[in-house]
Amino acid sequence: MKFIYLQQNLKEGLAKVTKAVATRTTLPILSNVYISAEAGSLKLAASNMETTIVTWVGAKVEEEGQITVPAKLFSEFINSLREGTVNGEKDGNNLKIVAENAKSTFNGTTADEFPSLPLFQESTLFQLNPEVFEDSVKKVAFASAIDDSRPVLTGVLFSVDKDKAFMVGVDGFRLSEVKFNIENTVESGTKFIVPAKTLIDASKLMASSTEVVSVALLQEKNQILFQSSEQIVSSRLIDGEFPDYKQIIPDNHKTTAKFTYDDFQNAVKLASIFAKDSANIIKMMIDVKNQEIVISSNTADIGENETKFKAEIKGEDLEVAFNSRYVIEMLNNITTEEFLFESEGPINPGVFKPVDQKNFLHIVMPVRLNS
Repeated sequence: MKFIYLQQNLKEGLAKVTKAVATRTTLPILSNVYISAEAGSLKLAASNMETTIVTWVGAKVEEEGQITVPAKLFSEFINSLREGTVNGEKDGNNLKIVAENAKSTFNGTTADEFPSLPLFQESTLFQLNPEVFEDSVKKVAFASAIDDSRPVLTGVLFSVDKDKAFMVGVDGFRLSEVKFNIENTVESGTKFIVPAKTLIDASKLMASSTEVVSVALLQEKNQILFQSSEQIVSSRLIDGEFPDYKQIIPDNHKTTAKFTYDDFQNAVKLASIFAKDSANIIKMMIDVKNQEIVISSNTADIGENETKFKAEIKGEDLEVAFNSRYVIEMLNNITTEEFLFESEGPINPGVFKPVDQKNFLHIVMPVRLNS
């Protein structure tokens, strides 16, 4: 195994795959990065058994071969090298690296011990634009649960219907749903749940791809593959029944309000400062007569805040309370100029819809007030 590569290329490749390196594991090999010198490229891979990331880095290969080396140590070393040409050579179970001003040897492990890597699948379920993929994941993955007491809620539901697909994230307090077009037709009723963290990593890695992202489903392995010409991300699917989230989405509303993103974000952030010691509760008062919204918070030992802004309001007056953390996280992940807010009452779900994005909605469950 003997190769020559550019430091910057390998640095970028390692940054991609090390997202999947196991941090706590009883298998030492999973702390390593897999390196394979192949025709015209270095194949890099890392795996934590749940998720595997494979990418290719351009290189001049003089002799093919494979090895694994400690991922953290190797990445830190490559990142610290000056830009330029670097030589690599396998010597037994060691990897020797020679750069302009440095020479190092890494104690490695035979690649035979590394878990089997996913192969590119010609037969795919569907394809989608990489920018659409990244944007859709950003809008829903943050709404998935972090607590793994209900594993299905830590994932994002994919639901495919012919040339349309839905992604849904829900954690019991909020829900995000986005609909997007796919490049081919898929049988209706195709559903699967992907871990939210894996989906975030995959969408970011694929975002720079110049080609469509192909999605392949390996039912026999309970595994999904996201693949482009530059990389493959594979993940185990989450077993279980995803909640019937459609029941959460209201069919009717008594109050609607349209307001700018900037006005709403500013008001929520100001109120959240005073809500930190009161369970993050902020109040949203919608005033039909004055066509304005008041966002407020009050903590006895700290003080209070109230911010008003204009809105286009129809229906009934409404006073509703939300956990400001959920509202702020929505604002941090959604880009729009105007929101449309809909509600049937103070104890009913609050529906937020970006005015310029008909394919997306976000629901935040209200907090019940004592008075």
